[in-house]
Amino acid sequence: MGTRVWVVVSNSATGEGLAAAHGFAAVAEVGGRRLLFDAGPDPDVLERNCEALGIDLGKMDAVVLSHGYYDHSGGLRIVAERAHLIPLFHGPRAFEGRWVSRPDGSVKVISSPVSPEELAQQGMRFEEVSDVAHPMPGVTVFAHGPGPTLPLADRFSRGPSPGVTPDDFDDEIFALVETRRGSMLLAGCTHHPVASTLAAARRADPSRPVAVVLGGLHLAKAGPEEIARAYDALAEAGVSEAYVSHCTGQAFLEHARERCGAVQVREAHAGAVLDL
Repeated sequence: MGTRVWVVVSNSATGEGLAAAHGFAAVAEVGGRRLLFDAGPDPDVLERNCEALGIDLGKMDAVVLSHGYYDHSGGLRIVAERAHLIPLFHGPRAFEGRWVSRPDGSVKVISSPVSPEELAQQGMRFEEVSDVAHPMPGVTVFAHGPGPTLPLADRFSRGPSPGVTPDDFDDEIFALVETRRGSMLLAGCTHHPVASTLAAARRADPSRPVAVVLGGLHLAKAGPEEIARAYDALAEAGVSEAYVSHCTGQAFLEHARERCGAVQVREAHAGAVLDL
């Protein structure tokens, strides 16, 4: 099954008319149907980049929200306006309050700037995912479930006030998209170790191994050992290509270049188009 994937929003952009923004959004076309995975931080950036890439937001068939942080959910408002009655696949706690503690002791609100009530008023429908779901043929959506989180994840908390309930990210959502090469794993941020995430993908769809990974791996502030473990996990799982962006960081790209191993790692700017 031929699949085309557009990187619509990322921290960097290449191509005329495209804007960069701290966040992530991608569109996957499978069998003539289109899935929006995450929506970036800003509706204007999402709409502008879609227009530059020739993508009609009004013709999306489904949306997947990896997690409810502002840099992945801020563009949902324009999606709800353009694609009436579109289903949104999300984790059970996607719209809870989310916080991050900074090194200086201050706290930043990072929860979604748009409420489910506002989206519902525009006609968006909500499909909660706590295990596995199938938004359309050729796409499997799954929640990671309980498991270890990456170093520094203890800076993140959820709930009505900061610092009370640690964010364990067990409801973080991923998508598996069928391609001619095997499954492509779409990842928003990957707050769990790469090995744990790939194991969750195998549980969600044991019949088709992950061959390609696209998205954020949350390694921008990781040390050399964690970066090496992430690369090793990709190689051991049989992943042949990784298109990384957003929160992955340059150190992982440099490590991959030094390794020159079985996994081909490339940076995925907004504007990248993959035919798989």
